Amino acid sequence: MGKHTHGELTTEQRTELEQLIRTGATPACTNTRARILLLSDRSQGRKRTDREVAEAVLCSKGAGRNVRQRFLQGGVQAALYDKGWSGAPPTFTGEVEAQLTMPACSDPPEGAARWTLRLPANKMAELGYADSMSHVTVGEMLKNALKPWRAKSWRIGKPSGSSAAKMEDVLDVSQRPYDPASPVGCLDEAGKELHDAPRGVPPLQAEQPVRQDDEYERHGVANLVLAIEPLRGRRTRRDFAEPLRLPADEDYPQA
Repeated sequence: MGKHTHGELTTEQRTELEQLIRTGATPACTNTRARILLLSDRSQGRKRTDREVAEAVLCSKGAGRNVRQRFLQGGVQAALYDKGWSGAPPTFTGEVEAQLTMPACSDPPEGAARWTLRLPANKMAELGYADSMSHVTVGEMLKNALKPWRAKSWRIGKPSGSSAAKMEDVLDVSQRPYDPASPVGCLDEAGKELHDAPRGVPPLQAEQPVRQDDEYERHGVANLVLAIEPLRGRRTRRDFAEPLRLPADEDYPQA
């Protein structure tokens, strides 16, 4: 559909849009736009009218025409996402965010008692990771991780050269395009204490929160291990059942 004004999707574009819809993790408006592009595709021999497309996705005919026009002018990303909206590709990548966090976690520059929002922004421009960055953007990028400009926040030592190199290796791997033949997986673990309520839990009552006693009994700990392949973008019942089958078949074959 890219170079044909009558609207034809390439095989790669159809695959991308179908995968986006299957993930179920995209905003409703983005999902609707992807369906409009798929239904408007004429490479499959079907020529749907504006009314048919609009009725299929429950939108107006004008909305469908607008999505197709944006695609013809700018491709898939332009059709799916509005500039400046949360669905649009980020201006600053995860690598930039990581490089921003590193100086913010180290000692403040000479002459400053602590980091402010403007100091990391100036540092990123100095290091060449961004032509310019506002202090508002810095606050948005760091607000969910840490607040080094606050006196009560936790601050770690300056990262060593080896740790920075390892971090950059991880960032390089995470930015590779999806390839089924070379999957990129993530593994994480967490320890959890197992608790029991010796006094029991009273039954639920209408419009009342769950009530439980502060006293508990400790029954050891459990180690949770999570393995995911984020670029594949699929979460199905089989994906959930497979990790349960592995320990049952391999670790407890006689159970």
